[in-house]
Amino acid sequence: MGRGVVVYSVRMKLARFWTKERGEAAGPNGRISTVARGWSNQSIEDARQVARDLAQSVATRLASGETQSKQYLYGDRPLPEPIIREMADAGVEGGADNLSSLKT
Repeated sequence: MGRGVVVYSVRMKLARFWTKERGEAAGPNGRISTVARGWSNQSIEDARQVARDLAQSVATRLASGETQSKQYLYGDRPLPEPIIREMADAGVEGGADNLSSLKT
């Protein structure tokens, strides 16, 4: 009896636009400044807003003295991979080659 071939399909979360922005907040020990990366599939402006919101949220949390780690799960957010080529397969959106997918 022959062995079957197992095919795995993994959908990576990718975004077209990436940028970094700063956030600041005042705390009891002075000002806290943070930098966060933001992403969007619509525009660089949307990516900037995501980055600003994240950076501000982290700065505010740190300035308040909150030290509890709030980590996100792997795969919860897009990966900052450059998209080399986008593809559409039978009307299904989201196919893309990135640098990681080209390394074989």
